[in-house]
Amino acid sequence: MIFELTQDFRDAFVAMPAGHGKRPAVKLLGGAIDLSAHVLRDDALQLGSQLHGRLRDEDGSEISRVLARGRDLALRPWLRPVTVTLTPPGGPLLRTLEGHVNWVHSVVLTADGRRAVSGSRDNTLKVWDLETGQLLRTLKGHADDVRLVTLTVDGRRAVSGSDDKTLKVWDLETGQLLRTLEGHAYAVNSLALTADGRRAVSGSGDKTLKVWDLETGQLLQTLKGHTREVMSVALTSDGRCAVSRSYDKTLKVWDLETGQLLRTLEGRARGFSSVALSADGHRAVSGSEDKTLKVWDLDTGEIVAAFTGESPVFAVAIAPDDRTIVAGEQSGRVHFLRLMEPPVPAGAGRP
Repeated sequence: MIFELTQDFRDAFVAMPAGHGKRPAVKLLGGAIDLSAHVLRDDALQLGSQLHGRLRDEDGSEISRVLARGRDLALRPWLRPVTVTLTPPGGPLLRTLEGHVNWVHSVVLTADGRRAVSGSRDNTLKVWDLETGQLLRTLKGHADDVRLVTLTVDGRRAVSGSDDKTLKVWDLETGQLLRTLEGHAYAVNSLALTADGRRAVSGSGDKTLKVWDLETGQLLQTLKGHTREVMSVALTSDGRCAVSRSYDKTLKVWDLETGQLLRTLEGRARGFSSVALSADGHRAVSGSEDKTLKVWDLDTGEIVAAFTGESPVFAVAIAPDDRTIVAGEQSGRVHFLRLMEPPVPAGAGRP
């Protein structure tokens, strides 16, 4: 537990029989406390209210005895939910992280899944311990909304993009701001890092992408070709190519070494809303405001497959197998799709 239990419920836990730690009731109590941690961190005296709101108080059960013990030892007036109206333990919600004072625009996890970094409209980034829900540090330095945050593979550094037109590089262990990357004329809308963590590619409302050396802060390339804001960018796994999405209703494929535009992928009338790349870097999946999802061959620029939903497709992702695709619609539907290859004729080999 990451806070001090109030005396009444601490005594109730102590009163439980020896060896209770492995019992289901105690796991439920611990789960309820984890779900309530963001409330109890500010007001531990709400523990009774929180437990009654999350746990079923059945006559004769261990849960009932603990809750009754807490009620008997209460030292002040409190509010007891008559029914289970808060999220109970045992479901998909593990805990709630509170600390930002405005919208959260972006969140990323370290590779080991132990920490998260969030960026917010309150101009800050926050680093969280996901095991305990504890806020480890707040990173301050941006002068406007933090729209984007991404991490190096080792989880030691974060790069953030902001409406203040800058990118910032942070040391997550110390919270130190290492450098500020300046060059965009409008807000930074998109951001991706190469796998080795040495370069970043950013897209902006100024219609350009920029390629940065994160060790020196040097601007390596400015990629021009879009005629409206660049809203997202994805990189191939080898870091040699980027695919960008713009409000000009196109996807563009770029060579990051030379800055050359390799090809333009044209969408339908309402344009693209999201893009993701396969692990091998040969295919892209795009979501569109016209309700379609398309799979593209990046070597030829051709459409490999398509799927039409029932509302605009605003989010897409590709699993590591390069065949499983997840797409989120404006309606709230989430589609899980499998890319199916045509059968190989008998006696023929696949090229």
